[in-house]
Amino acid sequence: MNKKITIFEDDAELIYNGWIFDDLKNSMNEPLDIGFNATKTTTNYSDIDVDTKSPLFSEPLQKLDLEVNDLRGFDRTKLPSAETRTKDIWGRESVLRKIIFANMLLGAITKDNPKELGGQLRLRIKDVYRPIEAQQALWNNILNREIANAGGDKEEGYRIAKILCSDPTNFDENNPKTAPIHTTGAAVDTFLWSDFGSDKSAITIAGYKDENGKSLVVDHYNTDYFEKKLANGEKLTEQEETCLRNRRLLNSVMKAAGFENYVKEPWHFDYKDQMYAMMKNTREKTNKYVAKYGYAKHPER
Repeated sequence: MNKKITIFEDDAELIYNGWIFDDLKNSMNEPLDIGFNATKTTTNYSDIDVDTKSPLFSEPLQKLDLEVNDLRGFDRTKLPSAETRTKDIWGRESVLRKIIFANMLLGAITKDNPKELGGQLRLRIKDVYRPIEAQQALWNNILNREIANAGGDKEEGYRIAKILCSDPTNFDENNPKTAPIHTTGAAVDTFLWSDFGSDKSAITIAGYKDENGKSLVVDHYNTDYFEKKLANGEKLTEQEETCLRNRRLLNSVMKAAGFENYVKEPWHFDYKDQMYAMMKNTREKTNKYVAKYGYAKHPER
């Protein structure tokens, strides 16, 4: 029987701590500043060191019960490369606690939202831990798709694919620096869920194009894409405004729970893996952060 994962008591108390609650509640109306240029940010985190002596390095994976913890999810049988993914959602214990805490914050600050704002929102978890086989299959699919989208240009296809997915080609189980971040169980892909429908909880726009018909799908994955449009004096459509507001909300609650956003994907967050360290180092202009999590073996075998 799955047990309910409890969050840390000091985290739970923060929900009712005035300064954090009020600050988060106003996050929908405050610009999201990621602190650096997302467009120019590297996707190469493999040079970040991993502290194999950290207690977190050997922290076990645990199954996440969505229903018990008032989270939402995707139909895992319909996800890309579903046959190679885990049947259930797994993640490091500390990471799952933080997901649950972020969801509690999100629910608390949106519970009084009127219908037009999406009502009470919840996290909709897509992936945390991903087996290396699933990462390889996903990478192959995305790489082939993006090469095709680039008209057969392999270099351009690889460049786009590398933004959207970790390349597992050089993975070595004995070298923790080579582990794709989802194989650590510390990376989270999460969207939003609204009882009033996906148009109220959107953070991305399918088939997004400019006035000339050029695809802007990958461009608008930069977390601050709509913030920049707004800052440049451009008028946002209703759909763009929804994405802007929801990105602010999602980023705020995940950051309050201790996560770092991968700024080229508004749905991707990390906790003490290599991407987390790279984002922290970039934001704070330092090299002091290293990863605490490395590769984790398949939990369902």
